[in-house]
Amino acid sequence: MKRFTALTMSVAALVLGICGWRAVASASSVASVSTSVHQEEELLVQDSLAVSAVPDASTEIMAVRGFFASMEGDAQAIADVLAAVPEDESTVVFSLANPDEAPFVPSAQLEALEEALEAIDVPASFLLVDAETGWGISHNAFWANYAASSSKAWFALFLCQMAQAGELDLTEHLYGYSDEPLNQNGNWESPDCVGAYIENAVLYSDNSAYESLREAYDWQGYDQWLEELGLQPVVIFAHYWYPTLSPVASVQLWMNMYSYLASGAQHAAWLSDLLANTNVSYLRQGMDDAGFQATVLNKAGWDVLSTCDSGLIQVNGHTYFAAVITQLTTSDESNQQVVDLSAALVQAALALQ
Repeated sequence: MKRFTALTMSVAALVLGICGWRAVASASSVASVSTSVHQEEELLVQDSLAVSAVPDASTEIMAVRGFFASMEGDAQAIADVLAAVPEDESTVVFSLANPDEAPFVPSAQLEALEEALEAIDVPASFLLVDAETGWGISHNAFWANYAASSSKAWFALFLCQMAQAGELDLTEHLYGYSDEPLNQNGNWESPDCVGAYIENAVLYSDNSAYESLREAYDWQGYDQWLEELGLQPVVIFAHYWYPTLSPVASVQLWMNMYSYLASGAQHAAWLSDLLANTNVSYLRQGMDDAGFQATVLNKAGWDVLSTCDSGLIQVNGHTYFAAVITQLTTSDESNQQVVDLSAALVQAALALQ
């Protein structure tokens, strides 16, 4: 069994990259994602996938009290508190709210978590933080790795905040950008508007839609927007839209995502519904396999270099920010390994005391 440590916190440096990759959109079951063997993947979109992504959306996000509530909407405060996540390469239980009193995880849940981690025979890392208590579990959480299409969620958030500020109209047309026709699910009057491109990038991990959005709007301050989130250091590769990401940076981005989604902003409910209905989610499948009734907002990534997921999980009255990143090449077997690790991680979190 890997070494396990329960310890107190000290402030450490935060590492960031934003990433994603050439994705293959599959059916809603994670097991149906086929192995990716080349960067130029064909996008497979299942028109029968049932989603509800209209602006008057139905996904309900539970309000967070306690630890995270004090910093909600404050990007620098979020960055500062996450700097105290352990840098250990072993599995660590910690408290961000009270560094002198780390919680305890029962041996059965710890062993199940370690077994799920040991089943992955390549480098892997994770971080989970309880929004209300500040308790967390991590493993090599500052390890930055290529994390495939996760970046599509962040760019969607950037565009929605532009729309909130009156700098972008989501009904605006993007004629001439897409290399192939977009899947049209009927939520927008035109399949060539910004909102339709966002839907396809988030719901189906459509590379063409995502890259069209990046070509059209990168210049409107995306790099600066990332820096203003307080990410230290900011790793941005010019002309490259899929850099690397650590679990700490990923959780930080999801904390900022939650601040927007819970704000009641113009397009917040719509974006929540997109993230709650992504057609691939190892986190969501893990909750289903474990028998939990959970709300999971996520954006996964998968390819030959990485199988990963990150997002917001609300289950049994708890709100968790979670990220799992591995170097697994995507296959039915590796997808299930990430699902199993996700389930074991949340079960361990629920057992913290």
